[in-house]
Amino acid sequence: MYSILLPGMLSYFIEMYVFSFVVFFDKKKRSLFPLRVFVGLVLGVPLAFVPSKLMLGDVNIMFLLVCIYVGLIFVATFSLKPLNYFFNMITAMAAQHLTWNIFCLSYEMIKGLILVDFAFVLWMYILIYIVSVAITVIIRHFFFGNYEIEKVDTISLVSGFCFMIVCHVISNTIHAWSFHLRLYTIISAIYVLMIQSGVFNYRKKELEAIKLEMENAQLELLISHQAKNQETIKQNLELINGKYHDIKKQLAVIKESNDAIKAECISDIEKNIAEYDNIARTGNEMLDVVLTQKSMFCASAHIKFTYIVDGSSVSFMNKNDLSALFLNMLDNAIESVIKEEEGNRIIKLNVVKKKGFLIIKQENYCSASIEFKNGLPVSKKENKEEHGYGAKSISFIASKYSGNVTFDYTENIFSVNILIPLMP
Repeated sequence: MYSILLPGMLSYFIEMYVFSFVVFFDKKKRSLFPLRVFVGLVLGVPLAFVPSKLMLGDVNIMFLLVCIYVGLIFVATFSLKPLNYFFNMITAMAAQHLTWNIFCLSYEMIKGLILVDFAFVLWMYILIYIVSVAITVIIRHFFFGNYEIEKVDTISLVSGFCFMIVCHVISNTIHAWSFHLRLYTIISAIYVLMIQSGVFNYRKKELEAIKLEMENAQLELLISHQAKNQETIKQNLELINGKYHDIKKQLAVIKESNDAIKAECISDIEKNIAEYDNIARTGNEMLDVVLTQKSMFCASAHIKFTYIVDGSSVSFMNKNDLSALFLNMLDNAIESVIKEEEGNRIIKLNVVKKKGFLIIKQENYCSASIEFKNGLPVSKKENKEEHGYGAKSISFIASKYSGNVTFDYTENIFSVNILIPLMP
């Protein structure tokens, strides 16, 4: 029937080109995109002189070769990962196959009922394809959006491909078409499109949602636990702070004596309490507790920890979230730099308000390369499922305040960048 419409394989090429264009359109385009689209169409012209049959045994493989030809054209037109080309071409093949068989089935059902001439067939063909392309656009881009191969499991992808091969084999080996065979290929094509759209992944999505809910619950529990620990530390620091000031006053009195032994004792005492000069005073009580705790640890571990922090800028945050956010950032940084040589044990923290945003930036030296997955650093510990909650917790807390987090690793510097909009 193709020869009735256009010579050679040109009709099939145009159908595959149009459906492939619809499926690929929202993907990343290569430079000179309009020119590539035009050249792609021009490359189909020689197919008008190509016979519609090329037999491999009893199977006509010409249609599969044209699909591969169209696929190569779209490889030169769009920039995607290799598997994504394969995924999208199967979708285009299924949409074309479905439309063609609906057209053929319609033609076979009405040709015995009314007088059918070339003009009628042509207009019916055009109408069915316009409607089919419109439906494909709506389903592809409005219902399923920018659906990608990462969301499709291997079994679904392989089964979709196998169904399309079977459909092509049936289409090109059985000539005495029956209603039931047409219906079978139509149902098969619909099934492939459902696979491609992710309809059968509903259970997987449900499980992912449950997993995310459980992770969030664990993060909330972790945040609450960290906050309770910080309250205990806060109380201890208040006691230490009071003792610290009492000792300084006593030392001032003792210093008035010229006794050499007393002077030596005083020197030792001053060295022992020097680390308490690291007590933070940012203007936010909870943040002071966290920074003081980590400053003291860093001093004992020979880590250079510097910070410029405006405590008032984080006053809108819940104290549990606040302590968990900075504890996770600093704990991750300390865990990383403690493995470095002493001269490279460096951590920096900046917290400021700027142009209606809270900007938090933490940096630390890291000589080991860092891998990322879904924007989060991948834990290098053996049981990855039970670790990596630090980065997840940071992202989780930022999202609670409509914020955004980016993790970056450049030239041995790992950084956490948080941007949270401030309410006017």
